Amino acid sequence: MPLVEKTFTSDSYRAFLFVEKECQGMRLDLFVGRHEMPFSREKIKRKIAQGEIVIEGRSPGRQRPNTRVRAGEKIAIVSYNKKNISGPSPRIVFEDEDIVVISKPPFMLTHPTGRHLFYCATTFLPGPTHSIHRLDRETSGLLLLGKNARVARELAGEFERGAVKKSYFFVAKKNHHYCGQNSFRECAALIPCHLEHGRVRMVPTGPEVEGGKRAETDFRLLANIDTYVLGLAFPKTGRQHQIRVHAAINGLPLLGDKLYLGGDDLFRRFQEDRAS
Repeated sequence: MPLVEKTFTSDSYRAFLFVEKECQGMRLDLFVGRHEMPFSREKIKRKIAQGEIVIEGRSPGRQRPNTRVRAGEKIAIVSYNKKNISGPSPRIVFEDEDIVVISKPPFMLTHPTGRHLFYCATTFLPGPTHSIHRLDRETSGLLLLGKNARVARELAGEFERGAVKKSYFFVAKKNHHYCGQNSFRECAALIPCHLEHGRVRMVPTGPEVEGGKRAETDFRLLANIDTYVLGLAFPKTGRQHQIRVHAAINGLPLLGDKLYLGGDDLFRRFQEDRAS
């Protein structure tokens, strides 16, 4: 395994990569970049210059992005939690030699993406951990993780084939598009629309539209109180933002949804971690 060790604390994340024979003579920046680290190539170069990526046993001051790695060496990568991002620890529900099931708290990412490295399920747990499916950052619930790449690939295939049954509890705020049904199915296909500030919004469309992907969700409402409802969503497919979009187009946008209920102002407040 190229990833031989990783340690995570509230202050820092450290990963150690082992240089295998087939990587002999590879540039340091390219070697790190091929191992699913959540950094761009330019960020990797900066981290090497700052001494946050080093080849152990060599003089740190003489290491460059084009330094050639040697088989058998160990590469240390460190990142610091400069924004002090933290939250409740995930609770382990089940674990064996191949998988671990955790209860993911809200606002924990499934895996590192872009600028988000800290407070992620796959970096929080010790040892190599691979994501099999994902939950939105704001969503809490059971998350299945693989302890090796083979198991992760096999189980991810089960999710893709629809062999795994999923249900989500939600709170929604009714609007004039809600027709009063307590049980319904939504099959609108979805297509991504890229917005400013790196946002992606999923737009309902017909499956015949280029890029439109089939999506299907069953809904069952459990309580209808004033302008709010409590319900369960049963996604039959696993498209991005599927439940949020399907609920919204039926007049039931999810409470606190920064994209499909709150609009640009609420989204910016989430981005900037401010209440108002």
